[in-house]
Amino acid sequence: MEGPRPVTQDSITLTGVSGYGFHGVLDGEKSVGQQFSVDAVLTVDLRAAGATDNLAHTVHYGEVAELIHAQITGEPVELIETLADRTARLVLERYPLVQRVELTVNKPQAPITVPFANVAVTVIRERGT
Repeated sequence: MEGPRPVTQDSITLTGVSGYGFHGVLDGEKSVGQQFSVDAVLTVDLRAAGATDNLAHTVHYGEVAELIHAQITGEPVELIETLADRTARLVLERYPLVQRVELTVNKPQAPITVPFANVAVTVIRERGT
């Protein structure tokens, strides 16, 4: 039986994973779609990977990027909160070395009637919670 994993501040960061999706509440968002991007910070103990130079001791960030992209371009949801939550939970489910994920969905073309640069939702999900 394994004991608790040591606390680590190591992380893998993916910034600007983007794709075209149809997420949103309004009909135009669902039919025309828009560009979304996702930033993710994965908390992973990287000591073994650093010591061994072995991919098996870390998380394949290319695969994580593909997972994020598939969520952006996949089944539409109304809320970017749902997209963020679903994607963060999938990362934890598929990558057991990830202890925590901070995931931000950016929606720079949101249907807002005043000038703005971006709308973003950030969720933080931890293993076991």
